[in-house]
Amino acid sequence: MIHQESVPLLPDSPKGQKRGHGGLRQVTLIPLITIIFFEVSGGPFGTEDAVSAAGPLLTILGFLIFPIVWSIPEALITAELATAFPENSGYVAWVTAAFGPFWGFQEGLWSWLSGVTDNSLYPVMLAANLQIFFPQLQETGWIRNVFLVGMCFFLSWLNYRGLTVVGLTAVTSGLLVLSPFIVLIALCLPQMQWSNLVQMDLKSVDWPTFLNVMFWNLNYWDGVSTLAGEVEAPAKTLPRALLVAVLLVVLAYVLPLVASLGVLGVGGDWELGYFATVADTVGGRGLALWVVAAAAASQNSDMRRPGSLAAAVAATLATAAAEKRLKQYDRSRGVKEERERTIGLPLTKESLARAKEEHRHRMMDAVRPVYGRVGEESDDDAE
Repeated sequence: MIHQESVPLLPDSPKGQKRGHGGLRQVTLIPLITIIFFEVSGGPFGTEDAVSAAGPLLTILGFLIFPIVWSIPEALITAELATAFPENSGYVAWVTAAFGPFWGFQEGLWSWLSGVTDNSLYPVMLAANLQIFFPQLQETGWIRNVFLVGMCFFLSWLNYRGLTVVGLTAVTSGLLVLSPFIVLIALCLPQMQWSNLVQMDLKSVDWPTFLNVMFWNLNYWDGVSTLAGEVEAPAKTLPRALLVAVLLVVLAYVLPLVASLGVLGVGGDWELGYFATVADTVGGRGLALWVVAAAAASQNSDMRRPGSLAAAVAATLATAAAEKRLKQYDRSRGVKEERERTIGLPLTKESLARAKEEHRHRMMDAVRPVYGRVGEESDDDAE
């Protein structure tokens, strides 16, 4: 438990309060909501397997109940700790403050490895989504390899342009991903058969698959904490963004499922990509192509993350942005020994005074680019 009088390792100057880790706090509410949306969800893609595993009623109830028991608590924890530690270290700072530098280092290392593994999926998903329009990407040849490598460099370049570009891309992608489903829902409503939604057979439920789909599609709310150092007015913006993002994610799952199940029921082949079939049934070829362009399902059924062309781009940018800033935080702390002797101390006024007395010159050199210039008045108060 963090003591109420805990303070940052170094107090912020007025200038530092306006700056993040290496730049101005530039991420506002709307871009932050869409970044969170793509880190967690990206649309209803990947929910189809829940229908085939558990049926309509249990699937709908799952996407309404699971957020209450998992997503909302995780989002609340993230909102509380990210505002207490408004820096790009995110959950690394949380673990370090609670358990010391060793476990903080482990958290950062394994989170980075997870991000590398996860990000490698999305260029492949992009290739799979574009195969409908470019069959050459199905082959294992130089065209596919050039596309994958080129997409990695392109998305990395967008990410390193800064969170303003990432946020704008996420907002644009969000509109592209959600717009065909707004049309789909509107077309499904007049044809709804509400009796399709109450079907449930508990004896035939594939519980492992069902729970895996629930967890995978409603997890990762803590990822936004690694961007907190660049959020404008984080104490206000982060809680609001997380609240709106939770509602947006739940609606993006439940409404398309209710509309699609109400028209076609559970009798169809509910697997990744089935929303295109629903779109073709209720809206014709044009809507189906629109859904395919924005929401072609991932070919990897075991890694259920955003499965659309736009969502894959936005998800790559969102997760890469988090990983980039996590690495920036680690570099700003210097070598491992320096991190162990500074961050590892309990974040209280007494430990702050001891740390600054012992390591004053080295520590200031290491953290000035991150925290900004610390005023002499803060030094006098701490000492």
